[in-house]
Amino acid sequence: MELKLIADVGLVGLPNAGKSTLLSRVSRAHPKIADYPFTTLNPQLGIVELSGYRRFVMADIPGLIEGAHEGAGLGDEFLRHIERTRVIVHIIDVHPLEGQPKAAEAYRVIREELEKYSHKLAAKQEVVVANKIDLSDTLEAVTDLSEAIDREVLAISGVTGQGLSVFGEKLWSMIEEVRKREEAKADAARVDDPFSNLPPRPPFEPVIEGGTIIVNPGLNDDGETAIKDDSNGDNQ
Repeated sequence: MELKLIADVGLVGLPNAGKSTLLSRVSRAHPKIADYPFTTLNPQLGIVELSGYRRFVMADIPGLIEGAHEGAGLGDEFLRHIERTRVIVHIIDVHPLEGQPKAAEAYRVIREELEKYSHKLAAKQEVVVANKIDLSDTLEAVTDLSEAIDREVLAISGVTGQGLSVFGEKLWSMIEEVRKREEAKADAARVDDPFSNLPPRPPFEPVIEGGTIIVNPGLNDDGETAIKDDSNGDNQ
């Protein structure tokens, strides 16, 4: 049996995009952090707390690479983990090391893997996040990424914490939107149930009146007892 939901938010991205560092910064989780690929081998969960006693669960999903839907890297097992989240956070290193994919290419690789694995997965709510902005004095790389993929991009640093307040509020609003859709879908399912609007059936209680046993499972259309059993066993 598989869990339907492991977290409200799933962090996805290429290896070393900074997912584990981000999770450790916004929660009390302590995922393994190192400067080599596939540091995270299993989903790591953390609780993100916001003002006003608001909280949600965030999952650091192991890094994906091109061909993951066919088993490359750590395989498609981790794509299935992403399916069990409400919102996808696509973490992109906007200052990659030499030899690693540029930001726009990194975005394309992950998006293609999501779409090839499942159209339903690819259609999930997604926020694109440019990480490691602390490595530059300008946000030029963030602007270039936003223009290249034609999408809004949030700028953050998992190391310094820059931009994380806006990031948390953005996620909360997206999670609430998804929850409302889920509730509306559940309400619609109850409306479609042909038995959902039936009145409750009166309790089934036998009553003895003048030596006659009256079995009372409810009343008939005339408001009388539906079934009567007299003492000799004949039904009326």
